[in-house]
Amino acid sequence: MAQGVEQVNSQPAEAIPAANPVFFRSYSRRDSKTDNELVHRLNTKVRQIMKHARRLAEIDPQTEEITKPLDHYSNGVIFEPLEDDSHLPNDSNRTIILNSKAIIQLTKEVPKQWLHISLLVFLCHEASHISQRVKYREDVQRMKGVGKDIGEKRMGELDLRSDFLAAHTLSLFFMLHDRKTYNRREYVRWFYEVWHKVCKAMLDAFPASQREDKQQRVFGYLLMSNLISDAHIGNYPLEFEAELWPVWGDSLGWLSIYSNGNPLLSGSPVNSNLMEQILNNISIGEYDFAAAGIRELWRQLPRR
Repeated sequence: MAQGVEQVNSQPAEAIPAANPVFFRSYSRRDSKTDNELVHRLNTKVRQIMKHARRLAEIDPQTEEITKPLDHYSNGVIFEPLEDDSHLPNDSNRTIILNSKAIIQLTKEVPKQWLHISLLVFLCHEASHISQRVKYREDVQRMKGVGKDIGEKRMGELDLRSDFLAAHTLSLFFMLHDRKTYNRREYVRWFYEVWHKVCKAMLDAFPASQREDKQQRVFGYLLMSNLISDAHIGNYPLEFEAELWPVWGDSLGWLSIYSNGNPLLSGSPVNSNLMEQILNNISIGEYDFAAAGIRELWRQLPRR
């Protein structure tokens, strides 16, 4: 870990040594005991994840979208303040810079006992963008060059996929760590814990707006949250195997759901007043009310 989460004292990237036996490293001149303990926990978890990478891929090849970048950038993670980027890979010394400003924001929202897992989620989320070939801000700008609206929505869809991949991969890892083999019930339990205890706090740390792509991401997140809760509390099968990306019309009278780019639900009629209420609640950060509306809307949709 390059910087403590309680203090930021960055060095230029070119001053960073190319090799270090740990994944998260610290370059602050004064590290607190809390930060050192956090770094130790993060390093331990990343080493364990990489040790389980092959088994994770056997259970679900999607996990390689995270473990392969982590393996490539094996010299570690550096926390530094970045202007607009969440992450910045360095291929010359095989490190990843994570934006310390975002990390500090997370510490304000995430309960202390879940902080190390939230940092793992953040790392896995950003690592998956490397697999998606949006390593740099220039890649995003080129995507938006086709059309800003199209590019923003595509980036929102990739972000939601990264949210899913991070929580999914870590849940499988924690399951393997606990049970040594695949156990559906344990996987769903961990997915519920990570999604509700960590990802929900991260959602609060980076609120939505009235931009449609932002609303789509939160809508998809809340829909998945409802289904994860149902699977965990009711011991039901999980109803999805990838992110759930919603698309609606201007009239808000119909809804489609895509999962990993494939249509899960196509052009189903919905209550436009309920849709408007849901989107209004998302825009002002009333996520519990929005989730309740999405649950009601989901019940009205045709059987899948």
